[in-house]
Amino acid sequence: TISDVLIESQLNKMVVLDDENVAFGTIKNGVIFYNPFKNKVSYFNRNYGLQNNTVLGLAKKKDRLWVAQDNGVSMLNVASGIKFFNDLNGELGTVYDVKNFHGTTYLGSNTGVYYFKNNELTFLEGSQGHVWALSVIDDKLLCCHNTGLFEINGTKFTKIAGIEGTYTVVKVPEQVNTFLVGTYIGVVKLQYVKGNWVAQKC
Repeated sequence: TISDVLIESQLNKMVVLDDENVAFGTIKNGVIFYNPFKNKVSYFNRNYGLQNNTVLGLAKKKDRLWVAQDNGVSMLNVASGIKFFNDLNGELGTVYDVKNFHGTTYLGSNTGVYYFKNNELTFLEGSQGHVWALSVIDDKLLCCHNTGLFEINGTKFTKIAGIEGTYTVVKVPEQVNTFLVGTYIGVVKLQYVKGNWVAQKC
């Protein structure tokens, strides 16, 4: 619940933003935005570009939220949809690709696939290794990976047709469910037939 979040984050300040949204300033987790009508919680803390996670004061003027902090003041444009994400612990590594798919943002890096869950960066289990590319083709999210080609469906990471080491995949124009996959040892023709992936070397 929002109460549990605020207790854990140590609520310090609060300001009403509009008829639906409230901003909470916390000691441990930056600014927490809350819409009680939609029960929606979002965060703007050090991971997203705030100087640090300690909020000592809040003031709103038009679309700007001024945040008093240990080392000065930060200004947030609350009307902007733009956010920054800082990987402070270095877990993410080098990002090679990013895709939005079915409402979720996925990132492919040299350490695997990550996605945002409740505004927190989450590792996709089983995806360890170097990701070269993420491709959305025919409403499928495909991952070109050091160990093969994978399909991502929610939090499932499934290897396709035993293909090894891939770096790109494209759809063959004017052919249904037919793709070409660039691998470490050549090109593979891939078809999606009756729910199954079938691979054939070119």
